[in-house]
Amino acid sequence: MNTKPFIWTVQYAISPVWVADGFVLDDDRAMSMLANELSYAHGGELFARVLHAPPPVRIARAQGYGPKDVLPDDLKRPAHAGKVYSALVSARDLLDSVAFVAKEGDKDPVLARIDEAIKLLTGSDIDEVASVDLAQV
Repeated sequence: MNTKPFIWTVQYAISPVWVADGFVLDDDRAMSMLANELSYAHGGELFARVLHAPPPVRIARAQGYGPKDVLPDDLKRPAHAGKVYSALVSARDLLDSVAFVAKEGDKDPVLARIDEAIKLLTGSDIDEVASVDLAQV
């Protein structure tokens, strides 16, 4: 059986009224929306990632935050975090495919830093999300 996931790239356009009312499409909400539709799915059968979002400052302004206000946590995520994540996973896979770059052991600290960056973006260790290939998106 082919275990490679099917990947859809979707674009949503949300009225400014809903954003002003508090709607923010982040990874958790995208996953919740997908899980709501496929309520019988479990475990690692579903994965959702926001690959591009409006700038957090634009969202914050629409929601009434001023220039000096502290932004809510869901608006602090970089707008292009999905693309950054995809690039990090690709770089990690490439480095991990070779024994070393210039000398033995030189790739290990770099892999550790990439893993740390991925965890900062996703809140998960690389082993938990590596099964999903976002490099094709």
